[in-house]
Amino acid sequence: MEKYNNQEHDPKAILEEVAEKLKVIRNSAYDSHNDDFDGFLNIHKMITDKLQEIENKYPNFRDYKMYHVIASSTSDPNKPSTKFDFPEQDSLADFIRSL
Repeated sequence: MEKYNNQEHDPKAILEEVAEKLKVIRNSAYDSHNDDFDGFLNIHKMITDKLQEIENKYPNFRDYKMYHVIASSTSDPNKPSTKFDFPEQDSLADFIRSL
């Protein structure tokens, strides 16, 4: 267990939870029975706006594992991500949970 936002947490469980939520969001765009494509685009814009906000606020945003999970990016293999998620109000895990 690690400390995250002053609480004990299981990083693997949080990563799995967030990845599953993102999968549901992304798959909704491809669901032929989904008539709410505009809703998907709105959520996608919310995610990209949040990532832009993080990038502007934290020059070291690439050091955070959760950033790479949300952005579907990879960290530099020569400099792996050393931090889990951003502090309370900027937590990407909490942001994805709220969608």
